[in-house]
Amino acid sequence: MSIDMNAVSFLSRKQVENIAEQVLQDAERKLDVSFKPPIDIETIAEHYFGMQIIYRYLFTVYGIPDLHGALLIWDKKIEVEESLSLGRTNFTIGHELGHWILHQHLAASTNPDQFALLDLNSLNKSDQRFPIICHRNDNSWGERQANWFSATLLMPAKAVRDAFKLNYSSPQVFSQSVLESFNSNYHSEGNSKSLEDIEEFWGVLSVVDQVKKSGRFSNVSDQAMRIRLQTLELITHKRVNCRIL
Repeated sequence: MSIDMNAVSFLSRKQVENIAEQVLQDAERKLDVSFKPPIDIETIAEHYFGMQIIYRYLFTVYGIPDLHGALLIWDKKIEVEESLSLGRTNFTIGHELGHWILHQHLAASTNPDQFALLDLNSLNKSDQRFPIICHRNDNSWGERQANWFSATLLMPAKAVRDAFKLNYSSPQVFSQSVLESFNSNYHSEGNSKSLEDIEEFWGVLSVVDQVKKSGRFSNVSDQAMRIRLQTLELITHKRVNCRIL
């Protein structure tokens, strides 16, 4: 049976972000720590969730390419691909915590009519304690929910907006084609760009860099921050005439 992370319960982005914000607030209260950027996601995972984090080459463990992380629910362990960058490592830990909060009940189900969380044929049949395994380019509904959760933990909306307002008085507007180009190979051969597009492309990266520096988001990737800024509509392709609230 294959993964069907599109079959998870419907939760909007806003609902997931609210859950993540509540987790962050509760972690601060219980650990008596004020989590400010750069958010220490390992402390949250280990001391609030009680998880053990293990770094290793996941292909040698599961024989599946392009894995970033795995959540072993019954053992309360998060496995992270050892070769990832710092930003991707932190995002992966947050992502697996998202699965723990949002989806662990699915793996624990004994109802044969419910879906499995991964292809059971890829694992040892004698081990019935299957983990949630996360592929690099999986864009299914459940994986997107886990991404939203991680983004909110590492880049809380207020902290991002505050850092943005230190540099800009209104959302930064770029062409839709340039923003969409970040989802493809921008510099691919034969993919010619105008000088204006190239300037806009570097303009987006400049905004990302300024916000990361001003907000001390040193442990997240440029890609994660760009997506977060677009989600919060601080980087947009729509003409916005109002000032930032």
